[in-house]
Amino acid sequence: MSTSQKFWNLLTDSEEMNDWKPWLNTKCDDSDTVSFINKELKRAIKIIYDENDTHPYAVWVKKFGDDPLYPEGTVEFLVVSYKDSSKALSVAKKLFSNWKNKDYLYIEMQTDVTALL
Repeated sequence: MSTSQKFWNLLTDSEEMNDWKPWLNTKCDDSDTVSFINKELKRAIKIIYDENDTHPYAVWVKKFGDDPLYPEGTVEFLVVSYKDSSKALSVAKKLFSNWKNKDYLYIEMQTDVTALL
């Protein structure tokens, strides 16, 4: 199991895993990356482990598929990149807890990410 997959397992409980499915997990470089989508929420999370990063962790949000040609519509992404899981996990848990809430807005996540970093 990859390091980023282990991080995901620490971030979620077994009940939540039913709602979040693997998504866009193609290997295009040497990065240790996994991503999961909740299609009902149209939200995803991407976890990147990078042992060579100069920071213990970084978090940001972005939109994917913001294009009329993308049939499934826009998906909002929470991205967690880390080198030190002990520092990143508590931040990621707090953010992911909000991210799972359908009433929590993308703009709120942008504000929360900025405040935490």
